[in-house]
Amino acid sequence: MTALRRSTRSLAPIQRRSVKRFLESCSLSRDKDGWSWVQMAADSYVGYVRSRMLAVEIASVTHVVAVPSTHAYPEPSIKSQPALWLPMLSQLAVTGEEDKFLKLAGGRFVLRDHVRPVASHEADPAAVAERFLHVPYYWGGKTQAGLDCSGLIQLSMRACGLPAPRDSDMQEQGLGRALPERGINGLRRNDLVFWKGHVGIMIDPDMLLHANGHHMMTVRESLAAARERIAKSYGEITAIRRLQ
Repeated sequence: MTALRRSTRSLAPIQRRSVKRFLESCSLSRDKDGWSWVQMAADSYVGYVRSRMLAVEIASVTHVVAVPSTHAYPEPSIKSQPALWLPMLSQLAVTGEEDKFLKLAGGRFVLRDHVRPVASHEADPAAVAERFLHVPYYWGGKTQAGLDCSGLIQLSMRACGLPAPRDSDMQEQGLGRALPERGINGLRRNDLVFWKGHVGIMIDPDMLLHANGHHMMTVRESLAAARERIAKSYGEITAIRRLQ
């Protein structure tokens, strides 16, 4: 896992919401002084990454990680020292099977039950989001190690095969269909609620799930409480979007 940065300075700010997973595809346009300028395939984000964090794609992706995170092992044994930490949706190339493990291109092994074929998808974005309850808030993150509001939404959408932009303002414009203001009284599971610079997903008509800087983690919170608190600092709800 690495970070997409705005410049090649080591301490340069992380590009807004741009911590990238292991084995996430990108295109490379230039490489200089140990830094590469890349564009991510999934959401078109651009920025600099350390060149040593990149690898040439040599095998077709067959599976993705289906759980919040898992490990890749050097041999098919849970007693072996994990070689890699793999967050959800990490792309994998499976080349064989051994007991409860799948063998990856490069020789490492992952638990069969922790991955799924790349062409299969989850059915409920809110259920995916709920798996990240209490994960720490991290501006720029979209893994179990830490995530932000729009990272949680993008991850949940993509796990269900639904393309989603990375930032909340773009999600507000591009996901689902807009509901009228009165729709706040008839919300459904998987409705998205937006504020300026923030987004959450409804898990039932009253409860919101969101990664936020107030609690510094992903929490369940009544929409009424969240709306009242957020309004004091950032204003009222700007949009409600329904995915279906």
